[in-house]
Amino acid sequence: MENMNRRSFIGLGASAFVTAGALPLFALDDRQQWYEPEVTGEALLDMPIMEGFKPTTLELKVGAKKPFEVLHISDSHLVTLGSDDFARSDKKDIAYFRTRLKVFGHPKNVEMFAAALAYAKAKNLPILHTGDLLDFVTEGGLAQVRRDMAELKWTYAIGNHEYSGSAKPSPKSEWLKDARARMEKTFPNAIPCAAKVVNGVNIVTIDNVGMSKDMFEAQFSAIKKEFAKGLPTVLAYHIPFYTPELAQHSVDVIQSVPNHWARNAVKTVADLHSGWLAACPGKGDLKINKTLVEWLPKQKNLKALLCGHKHFEYHSQFCEGVTQYVCGATFNGNAYHIRFV
Repeated sequence: MENMNRRSFIGLGASAFVTAGALPLFALDDRQQWYEPEVTGEALLDMPIMEGFKPTTLELKVGAKKPFEVLHISDSHLVTLGSDDFARSDKKDIAYFRTRLKVFGHPKNVEMFAAALAYAKAKNLPILHTGDLLDFVTEGGLAQVRRDMAELKWTYAIGNHEYSGSAKPSPKSEWLKDARARMEKTFPNAIPCAAKVVNGVNIVTIDNVGMSKDMFEAQFSAIKKEFAKGLPTVLAYHIPFYTPELAQHSVDVIQSVPNHWARNAVKTVADLHSGWLAACPGKGDLKINKTLVEWLPKQKNLKALLCGHKHFEYHSQFCEGVTQYVCGATFNGNAYHIRFV
């Protein structure tokens, strides 16, 4: 009975409640939401917020000593500013903020992020988020992340929108060290490379969007050390690596939407570049991406690749025996409920 929310309880009827005498009388009141008892556990799955949330279940055979589960989400694109952010914003900043609110059909992005967190709490799942949690970095947005994620176990791979999320220039190389340090006060792990071993499987998150482009040698060295442990390894990052199938699917998606903003610019696979997929053949990209696309297929303990960025679900073979899984956008209600075995 303790997991029953107020709305479902009222549906039982007041007379039944009074007769039972099991709960306090204030539960009969139709109270403002803030004053209601907290909804917890499995009851969260019955709340209206869950109606648009539709996680896809995956089972990945990676050689875990014992099966474990994770909720993989990506591309939440929360658009949040605090009063301090507004106070320091010029007219261009404020205009951009208003535009981004419209782009994501606000508050759907917030609603679906809330649904994802509720699902993780109800199922007792740790969260792997592969980037663009924030549509652009603000103090208000970081404060929301600290508040919302405080009671959850989570791992994060930074997205391109945290690195370069507005119409203004992205951070210069000399700013990156300080920017990473500021962000890492909120995010749960180091940005360039971080790892967590779960039941014998090494989950490694990396930055492949540019926030660590000033430290290529140190970043690549950290990645190599994780693979050198010899454990089954799952690599998580934001921008998917190019595969022929994913490239063609990306073009097909763009061309299938009549008013897609890139419909005239991306008509064939040859039009794709690093903004769409990492390490497109014959195109420029970050040194870490160009290096990894050659190095990763040689790592025998690489078991799976997890990423986001595309806003649609897709999976294709990255190299022999290894699949790259692209997670759909959280703001659309997408997620992967992954069971590692």
